[in-house]
Amino acid sequence: MKINQIIVCVEETFRGVGATLSDIEYRIVYLHYWEQLPMREIGELVKLSESRVSRIHVRLLERIKQHGSLYRGIVDLFVA
Repeated sequence: MKINQIIVCVEETFRGVGATLSDIEYRIVYLHYWEQLPMREIGELVKLSESRVSRIHVRLLERIKQHGSLYRGIVDLFVA
């Protein structure tokens, strides 16, 4: 997985709109896409429920989607 590319693209997307990844969003992206952990295990590590981790992840993807052109490239990296 291309975690460095994913994180750079996500951070650039948010930097462009004056926002940044929160610590928890960064950890979820890292643990899910780099360590390839399921949401349940991520929840245990970050002391949140699996459903909360999933909602944060979905919210992050929705925030990315709102910012148009970079969305397709980021999603391609997520699923590559």
